[in-house]
Amino acid sequence: MFGYIFILISSLPLLVFIFSLMSHRHYKVLIRPLSISVFIWLVFFGIAFGMNIDYLRKYQFPILPNHTEIFIMGGVIFSLAFIIFLVSIITSLVQRTPFRKMLHLLFNLFGVFGFIFLHLMMVFLFILPAGEKADYIEILKRAHKAFEKMPSIEEQPIAAAIVESQQHCYSSKSSSCRDSNYENLVVVKNFSKQNLKVNIEVQFYDRNDQLMQTTSVDHMSLQAGAEAPLLTKETKKNNSMWKSWSSSTDHRVAYIKYRYQYSEQ
Repeated sequence: MFGYIFILISSLPLLVFIFSLMSHRHYKVLIRPLSISVFIWLVFFGIAFGMNIDYLRKYQFPILPNHTEIFIMGGVIFSLAFIIFLVSIITSLVQRTPFRKMLHLLFNLFGVFGFIFLHLMMVFLFILPAGEKADYIEILKRAHKAFEKMPSIEEQPIAAAIVESQQHCYSSKSSSCRDSNYENLVVVKNFSKQNLKVNIEVQFYDRNDQLMQTTSVDHMSLQAGAEAPLLTKETKKNNSMWKSWSSSTDHRVAYIKYRYQYSEQ
């Protein structure tokens, strides 16, 4: 939720610039709305960057998304820029636009789209992650509250709780959301006063008591009194820390069952 709100707010300067561009053509008239847009954008970008620094310090979340996500986003933006350039060249050739005029049009076109592409890149690298991290931290806080209500038993030092089972999409009524899986997060807590190494298996059940999936993690290190998300090696490799989930299922998880083995580190 925070991620979508941050995107909408950060897009306001871009909308101001686009509407100004539709109303005015001369660059002298555009300087003022462009300056206002850049100022607002820099302020919001600074806030988002500060949030990312704070999350790095408090939760060890990296500032940037992982390399795979950056590569995909960079590929999308480069592909869009290439398509716009290609269409512009073909259109100019078909209309037999003089070469100097064509260069002038291309310069103006890429000035506008360059600002848009820069905005998209900054949103992906800093603004969207700040919102997603805020959402993820709220989920971890729910886990902390759930563990506070659990009794501490010396013979059973490990506990697990399902704290998230949601479809993470723009609208629950959209077709893309109806077809998407439920992303589930399980958090594990070490109630003991010793550092433990844990092998744990978690089973995910729906409301009809049907087993949907089983996830297991070996050699999970938990410090005394610590809480940590249950994440597989594949999950950690393919996703940023704030978009890492324990499992993905076709239906919402109603409850979990788990078993574990542990040893002192």
